[in-house]
Amino acid sequence: MNINKSLIFISALLFSTITFAEGWCNLKQGFNVITHGTKTDNTYIIATIEGREDSMWIFMSDGNVGKNNVSLALAAQLAGKTLSIYLDAEGDTCSNFPSWAPVGRVRHVRLL
Repeated sequence: MNINKSLIFISALLFSTITFAEGWCNLKQGFNVITHGTKTDNTYIIATIEGREDSMWIFMSDGNVGKNNVSLALAAQLAGKTLSIYLDAEGDTCSNFPSWAPVGRVRHVRLL
């Protein structure tokens, strides 16, 4: 039984080092949720990541991936709260995350 627990622990450590995400990046207050109108189901957030001065377009959903992220972003906007995004691409950090990055580079969204 102890050997199984040890193997699980070692596996968890190995897989945790394979993760490429930088982690959580908090957005400054005052972000906007933007849709692509009647052209597509794409949804973006125009926001500034804390520690940066530049506003950026963050691709939240393409209509298939990220729908729940949009719901949370709208709820945060209505409640006067802000968000934190979890980056999920090798090399992405809060300081270098690019505007207009493809959908899927934001893995998680949480309300702050």
